[in-house]
Amino acid sequence: MIKTLSRKISRAKELGFSKSLIIIANKIRRKLHMLPTVPPTVYIELTNECNLNCVMCDRGSLSRQKLRMDMGLFKRIIDNAAEIGVPEVKLNRFGEPLLQPLLIDMIKYAKDKNIPRVYFTTNATLLTEKMARKIIASGLDSITFSVDGGTAETYEKIRRGARYNKVVKNIETFARIRQEFGQKKPAIVLNTILMKDTEDEMPLVFQKWSPIVNKINVIPVGKYGNVDDRSGIDRGGLRSEKRICHHPFDRLLVFWDGSVTVCCADINGDLSVGNILNERLEQLWRNDKFEHIRKMLRKKKYETIPICACCDGTNLPLYSKMQQARKNVYNLYGKNKGQSKS
Repeated sequence: MIKTLSRKISRAKELGFSKSLIIIANKIRRKLHMLPTVPPTVYIELTNECNLNCVMCDRGSLSRQKLRMDMGLFKRIIDNAAEIGVPEVKLNRFGEPLLQPLLIDMIKYAKDKNIPRVYFTTNATLLTEKMARKIIASGLDSITFSVDGGTAETYEKIRRGARYNKVVKNIETFARIRQEFGQKKPAIVLNTILMKDTEDEMPLVFQKWSPIVNKINVIPVGKYGNVDDRSGIDRGGLRSEKRICHHPFDRLLVFWDGSVTVCCADINGDLSVGNILNERLEQLWRNDKFEHIRKMLRKKKYETIPICACCDGTNLPLYSKMQQARKNVYNLYGKNKGQSKS
């Protein structure tokens, strides 16, 4: 396996495909569960507040205090990330970033510190034309809009509290303003969740959004945290083989109060490995708590990590089925419009 992948890297170098080289290198790293010197991605939770109540979100189990990160703490994280060479920073996880009044200042600060890629995901419900102009002028590299389903009925059943027509208008306005600016950035990405509620509307999603956005991410959803299975995948007869999740080798997540966890499904910080107020990012990335979690994952001892034990992402047959379902959508409707990172 290693020799085969090494040959692919050599071939990519010969052809000058730097992007391909990066992709292949990441495949090698993930297959071997190698740990980079610094976290490839740092998630920063600018706020854990949200204005929606989506059916596939585990916010119902959020017990942490709901607040927003202050600018002093944000600067501390970004300064540290810039110093050690973190390549990308995502400005959200368990909350809606447009609820953070300092969002534009935070984007600008991160870009002024030369973080190569800064991006965030938003439900776009609060995206006014004035805010769109500020975001486009801020230096943000990429923005992802979450839209599930291809009809107002389906979307509003899933994204409870949002109105489909308003969100569509907000995103279309953003795309129009970016065109007026004559810019390619921020890249516009659409996240759409593949589940039993939306699978029949995937053709509508691609028909609507392919001409507007740069990339469409189809994200299969199953069971994680306290969220029930909405995948629609038949689980009957599946063997119990486990897979090693790559998330703790790819990223760390800093909550609004500075505490750090290892998993995007760890909504309450049960797997916290420390706090940025007490340790630097590079120390947290390799401290004993984090290394113990990785060790248990490598050994597939998921019974020691309840969050991982009940997550579909660690179930190899089920994970493979979900990934195949996503590939099927791309093959049918995607026309190479992109794939999800995760």
